Amino acid sequence: MNKKIALSALVLFVGLNSTFTYAAPQNLEKNIAQINSSIEKANYRGADEVVYKTLSEYKNNYEVQALACVSWALQSKLELAQDKIDRLKNIIPKNSDLHFAQGVVFYKRIASSNMEFRTKTESLEDIAIREFKYAIQLNPNNYKAYNALGVMDLRAGNLDNAKKNIEKALSIAPNYAVAIDNLGTVYLAKGNTSKAETYFKKAVSVNPNSSAAYYHLAQLEYTNGNYAKCLTYINKCLAWKGYSSYAYNLRGDAYKQQGNEAAAIASYKKAIEITPENLAPYANLASIYETRKDYELALDSYKTILSISPESEQTQLKIADIYLEMGKYNESVAYYEKVRENLKPEAMKGLASAYYALALNSASKSAFSSDKKLLEASEYLNKAIQENPNDLELYLAKAKLAALMNCPNDSCENLNNILNKPCKSIDDYLVKGDANIALANFKDGFNDYQMAISMTKTNDEKLYLGELFMFSKLYDEAEKVFNELLKTDPSNVVAKNNLSYIKISRANATQQAENANYFRKRNNTFFEREYLNKALKTSPYDLRSNILMGRLNQRQRRYSEAYVNYAIVVAKTNDAKTLAQYKKRLNKMKTKMDKKAAREKAKATKLQAKSLKAQQEAQEKNIVPVNNVKTEKVKNDNVKTVKPKPQKVDKPKKEKVSKDKNKNTVENKSELQNVGTQKKVKQKKIKKQKIKKNKNSTPAVDYSPKEM
Repeated sequence: MNKKIALSALVLFVGLNSTFTYAAPQNLEKNIAQINSSIEKANYRGADEVVYKTLSEYKNNYEVQALACVSWALQSKLELAQDKIDRLKNIIPKNSDLHFAQGVVFYKRIASSNMEFRTKTESLEDIAIREFKYAIQLNPNNYKAYNALGVMDLRAGNLDNAKKNIEKALSIAPNYAVAIDNLGTVYLAKGNTSKAETYFKKAVSVNPNSSAAYYHLAQLEYTNGNYAKCLTYINKCLAWKGYSSYAYNLRGDAYKQQGNEAAAIASYKKAIEITPENLAPYANLASIYETRKDYELALDSYKTILSISPESEQTQLKIADIYLEMGKYNESVAYYEKVRENLKPEAMKGLASAYYALALNSASKSAFSSDKKLLEASEYLNKAIQENPNDLELYLAKAKLAALMNCPNDSCENLNNILNKPCKSIDDYLVKGDANIALANFKDGFNDYQMAISMTKTNDEKLYLGELFMFSKLYDEAEKVFNELLKTDPSNVVAKNNLSYIKISRANATQQAENANYFRKRNNTFFEREYLNKALKTSPYDLRSNILMGRLNQRQRRYSEAYVNYAIVVAKTNDAKTLAQYKKRLNKMKTKMDKKAAREKAKATKLQAKSLKAQQEAQEKNIVPVNNVKTEKVKNDNVKTVKPKPQKVDKPKKEKVSKDKNKNTVENKSELQNVGTQKKVKQKKIKKQKIKKNKNSTPAVDYSPKEM
């Protein structure tokens, strides 16, 4: 049999190349087996070495050249592989490995940076699948093609078909490490992590150089929170495949969780450098920049994502949120408007906050062309609340809009709706706490925050909650969360950095409060308030600062502001004496506020009554003269009256100034002024005479001459 094959090959090759030399087929078969074994273990460097060595002896062996195409295609040397395939496809059109290599090239073109290929994803997938099936048709034992079909099914989400094809590949080649790893990926996609881990470890035991298996083991360790072990596996992966964008991105994630932002940023940038179209590292970079409040850098990353994937609504929502944080409210509104149809709850929360901030920033509703925008936002929020009646953040957004539209009752109603809703998550308690703070129920608000803290279970949840408290300057709550986090993760850099920041902020607030106290003793209220404002801006719930500001507001009869300060003191203090003292002050401010409100209400009622009375009097005055005139006219209709001749009134003679300068001109300016003065005096006298005459005569009949 071997002789027949060799002789037929000899006849074929001699016609093509006169320099062909026949060699012992045993060495050729041994080399081909070694190439296949190296490819099976993903040792492509070893496969290439054997290919070059074999081709130096058997230059025109097309089977070896087809295997070279397979090795290059799997290494993503796509142009090199395609050139070789194009030269061979007319010579060996029915070579199974050649068609497998062609399918791999088409599949890998999908992830190419060349937009000509990226825009043809579906057609490239179809062609690749067709090539793999044809490879199996030509050689039913082509295990690589079965595995490739399984990968395509896995990509499409057909997990059962993927499992079937990969298991078929393993039935032919039980030690095919790539297929073993892919079978583990199928189980991971099905949620069976323990079985997935078993296959990943088996792939590594079969082939210690399996970069994909190391990557998937790193993924599992990352999910379990073992970031150091994750980095160990990912570094092994990169040792064998140093050009994996996904591996660098995962390494960045692990560094980020360890608090090493510098190393995380470097890894994300490396991932982007390898595959600029990989969206994950852009999003992760933006997340770091956003946390550090480097908003411009975060926007740059998010906008790059939009340039690659323009329809990404979540990215547009993120951009809107960042613009809101930056105080660029018009830009924020524009992005929220783009996504409010499909992401109603999230977009409407942000839109309400943006409108509210926009109005506060302009100190009035004049920030809007009309109330139409506010009414639209309110209508969308109502619909969103109907669809998500238990989303407390929607009620908080509605309360903001109600306050903006001068509907305090509606605002309070929405805040009270939040308080009456059951809390099921950490976010629910946070929103409920915010609602209580808005209603000046500080004690209840701080208790809600404590409930949110008690619900945290993982370190990630604690870190998330701590960051939220830091953003709202709730330093007591943030400090508690970070201290709890350090008990389970003593090396957490993020928690340590935030605790240091809290310490600095408190020290700054204390110093500003002492400066204010200095000016208080010298009766300089202007600088006292100035320094207290700085203290409260640094730490809004600082006990000492609120005590001093409350007293200042009380002295200046700003009772509602003093009430807020004292309410914070009562909610924050742990000292019984201070609590009793400021409860009295709080009640006193409440009494003062009630009295002031009663006075204002009485004043408003009085003004309203006075205004109503004035309107009535004005109406009566307008009606009486009209009736008198009518009655007089009726009486005088039957009386023949003789109209007296109108009295002639001497009018001042005017100096005529003709157009002709030689006739009737005023000789000088003084004469003209005298004439004008005499004219005014005579007119005043005539007016007085008319007024006296009108007083003595009846106003009903008008004797003045009329023109027809």
